[in-house]
Amino acid sequence: MQVDVQFGEFLATLSGDPDQHRAVERQLVEVISDRAELSAQVATGRGDVAELEALSSYAYLRSQLAPLLDRDSLQLLDQQQGAIAERNLRLNYGQQLTRTAPDLSDANRELVLDILVPAMLFRAENADSRNQLSPEQVVNQQLMSLRDAREALQSRLSGVQLEQVNQFFNQIRSNLFLNQSM
Repeated sequence: MQVDVQFGEFLATLSGDPDQHRAVERQLVEVISDRAELSAQVATGRGDVAELEALSSYAYLRSQLAPLLDRDSLQLLDQQQGAIAERNLRLNYGQQLTRTAPDLSDANRELVLDILVPAMLFRAENADSRNQLSPEQVVNQQLMSLRDAREALQSRLSGVQLEQVNQFFNQIRSNLFLNQSM
């Protein structure tokens, strides 16, 4: 299931060669299973956090798939990898926004997501510096990004629309503080 959600679009591009498709799918299942197993071990104190970070990285996944893919397929995988995070974040925030701000117009919902999602994403250009931050520092950066997105929307929305968006942002902020306290 997780393979289909995360990599279904990519796997569909390999439909020309059923053997390659199956081999790539098997490798994806193996990597995801290994991550889940090691994550459970880390949660119980029997696994190494650094090893889990390495196993969970895109670089590791790419290295496991590279022998099975040609250059064009690897480039497509690279392109889709960045889009997956953005799509998932947009979907999650969109669902949360719909629940929190049910009266928000479709145009304003898209405006909020268009501003918030890029602000909250870990981009390739800042991934290395974020990897060196403590969890508390990452949450602080996310809080600053959230504040910047809120400020960008203050002059573009008004009335009930702005009130509902502020409730949505307050909910995200509360969740970030909750994560920080764990």
